[in-house]
Amino acid sequence: MAENSKFVFDEMSQEIVPAESELREMTHFERQQKFEEIFRGILPHLGSHIGKSVMVQTLITLKLEGLLGDQLTESDLKMVRAVQESVMNDKDRRAEAIRFSQRLLD
Repeated sequence: MAENSKFVFDEMSQEIVPAESELREMTHFERQQKFEEIFRGILPHLGSHIGKSVMVQTLITLKLEGLLGDQLTESDLKMVRAVQESVMNDKDRRAEAIRFSQRLLD
């Protein structure tokens, strides 16, 4: 990221994170790295519940893509649930989400 990056304090995670405008400027590779860093930190707290894992993966992805703001709206939640349901209802996508989670835990 740029040397003059702006950061904000995320009350939920209690961490300093790049401001939303900075997230939009990240390359795909940088977003993927950031996604894995965040998800790796959250994953141990989710247990083995695949539904929770998929929901968190969806939330992180949408946030890093700049599609979610600081406060989740009802329409945001509907979008997240729709993505989660589509992954959970597709055997291959569900298996891929499980493999990804296991890879990050190893």
